Amino acid sequence: MNNMNHDGPAVKDEGQDKSSPGSLLNVVTSAAATAAAVVNETRSARGAIDGRKKRWDEHKKARREEFVDAAIGAIRREGPNIGMETVAAELQVSKTVLYRHFTDKSDLIGAILTKIAQTVLLPPLLAELEQVRDDFDQARGVIGAYVNSIAAEPSLYSFVFAHNQEVGDQESVVATTERVVAEALSALVGDRLRTMGMDSGGAQPWAYGVVGMVQLATHWWVDNRTMSAEALVDYLTMLVWGGLEGIIKAEGSPVKFAPPARPAPSLRLLGQPPTPETSEEHHG
Repeated sequence: MNNMNHDGPAVKDEGQDKSSPGSLLNVVTSAAATAAAVVNETRSARGAIDGRKKRWDEHKKARREEFVDAAIGAIRREGPNIGMETVAAELQVSKTVLYRHFTDKSDLIGAILTKIAQTVLLPPLLAELEQVRDDFDQARGVIGAYVNSIAAEPSLYSFVFAHNQEVGDQESVVATTERVVAEALSALVGDRLRTMGMDSGGAQPWAYGVVGMVQLATHWWVDNRTMSAEALVDYLTMLVWGGLEGIIKAEGSPVKFAPPARPAPSLRLLGQPPTPETSEEHHG
């Protein structure tokens, strides 16, 4: 009997195929495609969530602005002592809904005061400071802008001062407004003095002094109204203009500003008052 090899065709081992380079590549490619699909799906879901959050944030911001504008309108009509209940009623919402768009009451008050400063108090002042004209007209223009803006909106001004300290840890709106105007005035005066080769060291205290003087005098005027707004502007301009003239004559230097001679007693405003004799000598 012949010893013949009856081995048939080799049986395909599928397990061996899976370990072949081609099959491994297919498995890896398929897994990568699946992972990419999962990542894309996750990104799409996250994008949808981010989109909803963005729309909600925009809606909340717009709603805040609506509440603030309504509050300012109510203050104009009802006066500075208005309560938040009136503001909520104006919008036909409850106080709970009103405060839902703000952290707390101080956040709401701060938003109202900031809007008043940004839209009522600061724009006319900064616009006047940008004008190019002589010193007298510039001084009167800036002072007039402040006084007239307060005269036109007395309720808003009074509301700002009544609630100025109710803004939590933030800098008060009044302090911020004064600082912005004073720094702008300081930069203007300092640049002018340096251009003329004069001492500019006093620009900042002069600016803060002028702003404080005008603000306090106007605050007094709002409560008393013993003169017209125009008269108040005239009197404040006299004082500021006199100071500016003194600064220019002394070239900004305190040493050069020292008066060479004392004025006659009858011309003193702050020192020893004149006696009848000295007054007669001056007018005689």
